[in-house]
Amino acid sequence: MKRVYTKTIGALTLAAAILIGQPSFAEAKLGDKSLSYGVKHKDVTDLQKALKKTGHFTYPTYTNYYGTYTKTAVSGFQKQNKLKVTGVADTKTIQAITKKAATLKSLKPVAAASSFDPDFALSLQGVRYRMGGTSPSTGFDCSGYVRYVMNEQGVSLPRTSREMFQRGTPAMTPQPGDLVFYDTNSNGKRDVSHVSIYLGNSRIIHAAGSQVKIDSMGNSYWNPRYMGAKKVL
Repeated sequence: MKRVYTKTIGALTLAAAILIGQPSFAEAKLGDKSLSYGVKHKDVTDLQKALKKTGHFTYPTYTNYYGTYTKTAVSGFQKQNKLKVTGVADTKTIQAITKKAATLKSLKPVAAASSFDPDFALSLQGVRYRMGGTSPSTGFDCSGYVRYVMNEQGVSLPRTSREMFQRGTPAMTPQPGDLVFYDTNSNGKRDVSHVSIYLGNSRIIHAAGSQVKIDSMGNSYWNPRYMGAKKVL
């Protein structure tokens, strides 16, 4: 019995030693681990900052999510620098990116890291518009879409655009993730009746017309109907 107990303790001690000897992903430095689509980690932010310096990361804010913008930026860098184009930031690619970035200055100032994940909102493009719709399977109306996306961001919103307009803080200059409101009524009262999500570069994404799509805030329809923006993240 004593021999079995000793063996068990020895096995546990060995297992613990192996685990302790292996660095966790959270403790790893940029370049120690490969980063790929779907990963959410602070190292992704550092990667985006480096790619911004090289001119490949185009999203207006930094996030900690490895989504479409980051994958496209990595692929572009790999192609430009004659690396195997995979869209995955492996050790060799990260080393090349950080080395290149170290010799460059930022092309332009970028807003502080945002908790807004644009990739989830963008992934719903093309879902049909349906009055009263609240999910991809049923289709979305404007507030149903915004509520669905923001719920994924951990923000609970009321059901209608008018109620949403009562939440958050005013945003004089919209930032990605802010809610942008419009008056689409024809009663002349200037009431909020439509809501969208700001993506950056004067672009909004919303359920309008026949589907979820991207529009410009400056186009001839939406510009005169603008009612304001609110920050909810």
